[in-house]
Amino acid sequence: MSNPSKIRSFFHHHNSIALKLVLGILLATLLTIIFFEHFIQKTVEKHFEELDVAELQTTINAIKQNAPEHFDQRWAEECAKIILSAHPGVFILITDQTGKALYFSEDNNPSLKSTVQQHLPLPKANANQQSTVWQAGNSNYRVLSDFLDFHQDKVTITTGVNIDFHQHYLHQFKGDLWLSAFLACIAMGLGIGWFIVTIILKPLNKMSVKLENITQEKLSTRIEPTTVPLELQKLVRSFNIMLNQLEEAFEKQKSFSADIAHELKTPITNLSTQTHFLLANPRNAQDYVDNLYSNLEEYEKITRMINDMLLLASTETGKISINETVDLYQEIAALTDYFDVLIEEAQINIQIDKDQSDCVIQGNRELIRRALSNLLTNAIKYACKATVIQIQLTSENDQIKLIITNELTHIITEDQLARLFDRFYRIDSCRARKSGGTGIGLTIVKSIVKAHSGDINAHYHKGKISFTLTFPSLSD
Repeated sequence: MSNPSKIRSFFHHHNSIALKLVLGILLATLLTIIFFEHFIQKTVEKHFEELDVAELQTTINAIKQNAPEHFDQRWAEECAKIILSAHPGVFILITDQTGKALYFSEDNNPSLKSTVQQHLPLPKANANQQSTVWQAGNSNYRVLSDFLDFHQDKVTITTGVNIDFHQHYLHQFKGDLWLSAFLACIAMGLGIGWFIVTIILKPLNKMSVKLENITQEKLSTRIEPTTVPLELQKLVRSFNIMLNQLEEAFEKQKSFSADIAHELKTPITNLSTQTHFLLANPRNAQDYVDNLYSNLEEYEKITRMINDMLLLASTETGKISINETVDLYQEIAALTDYFDVLIEEAQINIQIDKDQSDCVIQGNRELIRRALSNLLTNAIKYACKATVIQIQLTSENDQIKLIITNELTHIITEDQLARLFDRFYRIDSCRARKSGGTGIGLTIVKSIVKAHSGDINAHYHKGKISFTLTFPSLSD
């Protein structure tokens, strides 16, 4: 990419980081140059003022050194002639205590004489070696005053110097300084700024190229955080976590597609085989009826699987209504009564322990009942005979905890325990299919619990498995 095209790409969008960085550098440069411009200007002005005051003070000192005992007009004229010959552009004004002008060296300058008369009598502040600026027509003068004692007579000596040249120079200097500042801003803000931004964003551009090469087939690709600047390492780690989640989701999706194809293959194959067998030879009416009943069972399995998948999709996407008040204890008690026949046939007992707190949550009653039903069905189905299924309900720290524990007829390994909530996973696939299970019962339970902002975990210890569900309690 050519340099002009790079610049256009940097500033193409108003939300560009490059544009913001360059504008920030431009603004910082502008403020810095304005500060130094103001500082230099004030420094030069002060320097000229000090030069003027020094010249005026020299003039006053020369007058004091040659002062007679009594004020004399002739002395004033001769002294002024000598001093002004060495200091051209300076004027001398001598006034008495009443402010009356005793001598003025510029009587032939009407505009200056008029200005002097406007300032008489001189304020005391001007007689304390503080310089001021007088304007006479189109000219400006810096003025300095001091006292001189002639025994009983006390006069004020005021000297002034024309500062038009200095002010003209300062005006020109200020214009040149602002022009230099403008050119410096353009050079540093746009030129150097763009160069700096290019260097700063180079690691980001490299990272962008790597990310562009990550496709569905290359989800295992990761960016090493140590290869990018410190400021980008957090972003890289977050992106790697996102890639891990995406890769896991894609793997689950692939596995799900294979599993659902396998799960549907069995009932569809059964339907196809039975239909071919029935059509191979003439049959009596009872054979057709028996075959239709058999086909009906397979259709019901497929229907249950599709309904379970739709329910799973609705809970995972949040397309459910959670606005009912659900008492978990009442739901458990109602389900225990409903499964009374199964409990009796399995020769087991159910024990429900609940603390004194209300175990009430906000949720979808039908879905909560479905989740609890799945857990109780599994507990009854896989519990050892003559054992007790223990159900504990507690409320603490704004959370409702439900624990269902039962003894198993078989051992569960750690790998099996970790996959209990996976779709279509069965520990005992033959037994599960004979019992009519779809293999996603626990997956649905987990999805329902998550949809209610809860959590579920499975623990296995010494032949017993426990499912722990936690829900946020209903606020008062």
